[in-house]
Amino acid sequence: MQFTVAEPRVRSDPTHVGDSLQTTGAETSAKHQDCASDHMDASLAGHSGSPEWRPEWTVPKRLFVALMPPPIALDELSAALQPLRAAAPTARWTRPESWHLTLAFLGAVEEPTAGLLVEKFGQVAERQSPIKLRIAGAGHFDNRVLWAGIAGEREPLQRLAESVRAAARQTGVEIETRPYRGHITLARGSGMHLRPLADQLRACAGSAWTATELLLMESRLGAGPARTARHEIYARWPLRQQCETVA
Repeated sequence: MQFTVAEPRVRSDPTHVGDSLQTTGAETSAKHQDCASDHMDASLAGHSGSPEWRPEWTVPKRLFVALMPPPIALDELSAALQPLRAAAPTARWTRPESWHLTLAFLGAVEEPTAGLLVEKFGQVAERQSPIKLRIAGAGHFDNRVLWAGIAGEREPLQRLAESVRAAARQTGVEIETRPYRGHITLARGSGMHLRPLADQLRACAGSAWTATELLLMESRLGAGPARTARHEIYARWPLRQQCETVA
């Protein structure tokens, strides 16, 4: 199984820390194109999915596994959020270029375990077909997190998340046991009620898109602008399995 390892590609994300950052429509479109180039089309060096391969590092890396929506889906979501951003400026809004669909958060991972994860996730991707999804609906976790929902092939998405989590546990990484709920984090509450914002987004539905890559991401807290988190692709795999056609 082949995978590719990215040169450092920056994705700033105030999901965890930092202040609200506003982005104009023109800037958003340009940044999404940069993001697509960074995460979908970059020319990267290939390595075999072997646990013998080790990148150079001196401290544990904070890793998570994700799928990346395409720029058109992010543009649509960003446009839908513009009136909400204006109405709730005190919320800690995440930047569009940071949006992703998390499958599993792995926490701080030591170097030897990372090599095992690379091998295991490559096997998961080899068995998984591309998944048709769309960003649709919204909700909130108490008054802590406002999120956009995911529609489409949710059962395959659920199975992929479960496979990723099972693979991580096989390497000794502790994974949360609560049921998986696919979502994209949009904002974190700051002494405000998030339900009215979620209600305004519930009817929103974006264009359909197909997830074709599994990404292992590194999150570097405080390394982005205004001490936000910076996300970089650590490794990526194509979702390879093709659906069989019955005559």
